[in-house]
Amino acid sequence: MMADPVWAYRKNYEPKEVLYQAIDLLQRHLAELPEELSTLDNLRRAFNRLWIMLEVDDRVVVTAHTSVLMSEEQWLRCQQSTIARRRVELGSDQGD
Repeated sequence: MMADPVWAYRKNYEPKEVLYQAIDLLQRHLAELPEELSTLDNLRRAFNRLWIMLEVDDRVVVTAHTSVLMSEEQWLRCQQSTIARRRVELGSDQGD
């Protein structure tokens, strides 16, 4: 649920399955990069590119504009935490 950008970006994207899959893939990709590249500015650029790509490719549509429930920085920090957890998981998987 915290992966949904509607919390900070005010756009309700549908279909959710496509949105969540794209976010998951981006998070996995970012987790494979060095930790120092997971700055808020880099995450902001990566997610903004993702939103644009999904809309331009007609993979999602904006069905509503909502009120902001958290700041973009808060939302990005949640993503940063998720990416850090995935990075740890990747490290433990590679050790097997």
